[in-house]
Amino acid sequence: MAKKTDPKEPKANQIDDGIEPLSDDDKALIESMERLAGTFRHKFFRASHHTADCVFSNSMQPLSEIELRSVQSLLIYAAHNQNASADTIQMMLETKFNVSSVARIRQKDYENVIRFLVDLKLDEILN
Repeated sequence: MAKKTDPKEPKANQIDDGIEPLSDDDKALIESMERLAGTFRHKFFRASHHTADCVFSNSMQPLSEIELRSVQSLLIYAAHNQNASADTIQMMLETKFNVSSVARIRQKDYENVIRFLVDLKLDEILN
């Protein structure tokens, strides 16, 4: 026997927050970014110390193109995950690492940038 629902009650997958529902492409992007964040956690946070052969360089050089794209993608993911604008998260990241733009982040800071974005809890910072 089917359970009757009140038409005034929101459905389980419907949130009345004034935001349009996500498209299938948006959902696919979010799932992809969640997998990426999981990969970063698994690969880069296992060990607390890295050797000279590590992916992360102690160089003062700027991020490589691939590293920069990773940071920018993770920044967008973090913004979505925290219900904040990408500009807000970018400003926090630039302030935290004392740079004028994300492109100026140094390779030596890459691991900490990833950790910052993955572990960001905006509500704890603001409250």
